[in-house]
Amino acid sequence: MRNPTTALNIWAREFLTRGVKPKRFAVLPLSRDIDGGYFTEQLRNAFAEAAIGTEYALFTRQDDATFNAILDEIRMGDEFGDTMDPSTIQKFGDLQGVEGIIVGRVTGVYRGVADTGTGVVQIEGGREVMQVRVSMQAYAVETGQLLWGAERMAMAEMPASQLVIKRDWIKQGAMWLGGGLFAVFALWVLLVRLQSSNRPR
Repeated sequence: MRNPTTALNIWAREFLTRGVKPKRFAVLPLSRDIDGGYFTEQLRNAFAEAAIGTEYALFTRQDDATFNAILDEIRMGDEFGDTMDPSTIQKFGDLQGVEGIIVGRVTGVYRGVADTGTGVVQIEGGREVMQVRVSMQAYAVETGQLLWGAERMAMAEMPASQLVIKRDWIKQGAMWLGGGLFAVFALWVLLVRLQSSNRPR
């Protein structure tokens, strides 16, 4: 079973074989990302690895003040892909050496069981899997033109032991929560009784 980040690797390899004119790209944060930008970082890694031995390069100065200022200007929540237009894209021309940008979104992260081949996660043999879909587009900074866009999907099997641990965490959390609520209720009852016993008769 493939790793979920394989979808990013497939997209990067396919894009770099298209021979587009811009050669130096910046990857914007993917919308609907998880764990503080996990898939964005994996996309940058996939692009950099696929670009080895080619003319392509990746803008890596993510702490660049101009880069962050442009992101702040166009950021609406965590959405980038739906807000990009040619004039916005061309603002990235202020970044030295950046000729193109890559934007996109994680369109779905699903936990279920193995894909039956129909594109839908369904029950099949009880194999627990995680399925990831990503949609990405590449634009030329000079013109704002869309160079290429595509959605890719990959799945990875989740070991049963991990699932058991997660279920145990849920059970333990529920038990602690229930115990805590019971203790609070017991203290409240005790305080009420103490207050009523201290009242003058």
